[in-house]
Amino acid sequence: MKIRFWGTRGSIAKAGPTTLRYGGNTSCVEVRSAAGDLLILDAGTGMHGLAQALIREPTAPRTSTLLLSHTHWDHIQGLPFFTPLFVPGQRWSIYGPSGAHKRLDELLREQMSRDYFPVGMDDLSANVGIHSLKEGHFTIGDISVTTRFLNHPGVTLGYRIVVDGKTLVYSTDHEPHSRHLASCGGAPAKGSEDAKHGEFLAGADVVIHDAQYTAEEYHSRVGWGHSTMEYVTDLAQHAGVRRLMLFHHDPNRGDADVDRLVERARARVSGRPGATLIDAAAEGQQLEATPSRVWAVAPERPQGEEDSALGESPRGANILIFAPSYPSLIDAAREVGQRPQVANQLLEAEAAWRATHPTVVIIEAKGPEEFNQRWRFISASGGWPSAMTRVMVCNDEPEPEQLRGVPVDSVLVAPFSPSYACSRMLVWTTKTPPLWERPPRPPTEAQRLRQVDRARRALQAAELRDELQTHVDLARALLADVASDDLVTAIHLIGAEAQESMARADGPTPTLAPSGGVHRDDTFCGHVVARDAPLEVEDTLNSADFRYHPHVLGSAALRAYVGVPLRIQGQCVGTLCAWASHPFSLNDRHRASFHQLARLISLRLQLESSTT
Repeated sequence: MKIRFWGTRGSIAKAGPTTLRYGGNTSCVEVRSAAGDLLILDAGTGMHGLAQALIREPTAPRTSTLLLSHTHWDHIQGLPFFTPLFVPGQRWSIYGPSGAHKRLDELLREQMSRDYFPVGMDDLSANVGIHSLKEGHFTIGDISVTTRFLNHPGVTLGYRIVVDGKTLVYSTDHEPHSRHLASCGGAPAKGSEDAKHGEFLAGADVVIHDAQYTAEEYHSRVGWGHSTMEYVTDLAQHAGVRRLMLFHHDPNRGDADVDRLVERARARVSGRPGATLIDAAAEGQQLEATPSRVWAVAPERPQGEEDSALGESPRGANILIFAPSYPSLIDAAREVGQRPQVANQLLEAEAAWRATHPTVVIIEAKGPEEFNQRWRFISASGGWPSAMTRVMVCNDEPEPEQLRGVPVDSVLVAPFSPSYACSRMLVWTTKTPPLWERPPRPPTEAQRLRQVDRARRALQAAELRDELQTHVDLARALLADVASDDLVTAIHLIGAEAQESMARADGPTPTLAPSGGVHRDDTFCGHVVARDAPLEVEDTLNSADFRYHPHVLGSAALRAYVGVPLRIQGQCVGTLCAWASHPFSLNDRHRASFHQLARLISLRLQLESSTT
């Protein structure tokens, strides 16, 4: 997720020498997803600069959406000057709250009536859809949006947005409900409206929040609908916000004044455990929240239309884990924001069930029969929730007929990677489809692993390793003219749990994607082994199977992959593969050469392994 500020000022634009660093344009923030979706937050005067930048881009975003917090002038004045709306063929969706007496489309059309502006809404050449919102939840492609009404004169929405697995909260034009908190800061009372606002911010990676006033200024501005620095800082710290961007700067506050405001805010959290990072948003400033290695979309997914903007946010899950041999499941539950109950004995699990009746129950068992016995003991007191997920964790994949009549909703076969455990935990706790799947084990896995061991023994010979390195260098040379400088070629063996690198050739600017020591679950090459067939992914972000893969959304940023099986005695032991952080595709000539080289490597491995 990439964020850029185009307008950070509140109330009215303020150009001049005193606002050079933090900017004088009113609210407008650009948000980009890794998949190329564009989200614009508010349409203040900063939108004009964003429009000029967008027009210069060679390709349009995958989707283009504007979210309006409300329709006060300083948040919509840039809309008539937003050039992309006048470009034929462009498609834009505008979302925001309707007013107390008029729909959103009526309010925007009125702003561009001939009485106020020479160009009307009917003159727009782009395809523009306008959608009214209320409090609730909806999605835009793969972006999750939860809305909440803010405390402001005029109907105003805050947005909790999840992009690439990172959470951004945009909460501008909000006045504390408690005058005491506005003036003194501190933690809100449990169950209060301010506490609920804190829950809306809770755990966010980035919060962009109105902090127009100070506590000293607030007494003469009560009811104007804006927050104080003291309130926002303390609430963000209390809510576990990672980074707070003070926003909607007062037009009377110059750059030096904003600097002092930031210093005071930082001093309030200094020395506290897990102190929130605090900055003031500056025009032109860019932030990047690194995509999650596990999931790209928030666990919030629409479940229905009742009491929702365009769908209903799902409820949280109550998890019981009875899997003493797999402590990583506890870490996985916590990683996705859950607080699991953990039982190390059957009696503890039964007591936890009786006390809370969890909606997700994870039980370690040797097989379906033992799972059934343990489940019946744990749940003997009854009180089953109406919606429940029961997970069996085991070492061997059970046959389908073994599961008939057994109350198992999902099976997790060990070993598994931490990334995969987190991905499955999201599926169980939020009822969402899996974002990515680990490669399955082939039916002939035992025979395959014997051939992998033979290949390992053969590769102990330095002469063979040097020969394979020559082949990998040749593979990179073959593909150099169709890929970028960050192209990497490699030979990988896929063991029982891990991918092992036998040879690797990097370009001048190698990618961060690792070769050896990677859990098999998290590899592309594992899929080649599973299907025992070549795999080509020209652009991972456009692949339904791989766009949410940990190596695509994580720091490796893998964007394209090619893998061809290496076989010994008919068993796929590994791959000759290539990858890069930019899309690329093979033509017939390159593909034939790459496959031929893989066959030569396979023959060489088979010859050497037969003598060891």
